[in-house]
Formats: sequence, structure tokens, C-alpha cells
Amino acid sequence: EEAQSAVATIACSNLLAALKGKPCENAVNLPFVEQTLSDGSRAFLSLARKLGFLAAHLVREPVKNIRIALRGPLFSPGDDPICFEIPYHYSPFSVAGLKGFLEYSHGPEVNYMSAPLIAADKGIRVEEARTSG
Repeated sequence: EEAQSAVATIACSNLLAALKGKPCENAVNLPFVEQTLSDGSRAFLSLARKLGFLAAHLVREPVKNIRIALRGPLFSPGDDPICFEIPYHYSPFSVAGLKGFLEYSHGPEVNYMSAPLIAADKGIRVEEARTSG
């Protein structure tokens, strides 16, 4: 319930911002984020989700921590086109990986906006590391 309430709050905040002509930079806008990415970047977004799903399949014990490491020129620290600011500051690629991971146990109803919130509700600590090398 807490995750659903937080998602609703984020969606309403985004709607109000959009109606005022302000930019929306949160997960509810992932389709818009995808449109701003190159074809190659979109492929990485899909790959991140699939790798998250695979990781969940391979894990044998309950997960308390997830560390998502993004490496390469595309993932330079602070260079994301749009990050998810509320309530977490993860790159879209990290959220895609987290979504895939949670889909394994929670099903297809996990979306890009709810994934960080579900992880927090489940007591899963998410850490993102980005390097350009």
C-alpha cells in the first residue's frame, strides 16, 4: 500500500507539473525518456531489464542488497539525459534492471515507477555505481 500511495503521489505531482508547463523528470515519463534515447541506448534499456530478470532467476537466497554497476561512456556519472528524482535518483538503466529483477517474483505488474518503491517496501537496498571506463 505504501508503494502504491507513493506512486500515486508521484503521478499526481507529474500531472500538476505538466499542466503548469513544467518538465516532468520522473519514472512516470519513461516512454518520453525512451524517445530521447538513441536506438543503441534503448537497446541497453531493454538489456538491463533482461539482465535484472536473469539475476533474479539465478539468486538462491533472499536479497537484501542490489548493486547495479553501469560502465562505459554512455553511463558517465551525472550524464543521464533524465534521472528519476522522486523518491530516488537512479538512472533509467538502473530502474530497468531493478524492474526486471522484481518482475521475476512480483510479475508483470511491476513498472518503471513502482520498481524502486517495491524494492524499498521489501527492504531491498539499491546501490547504483557508474563509471565511464
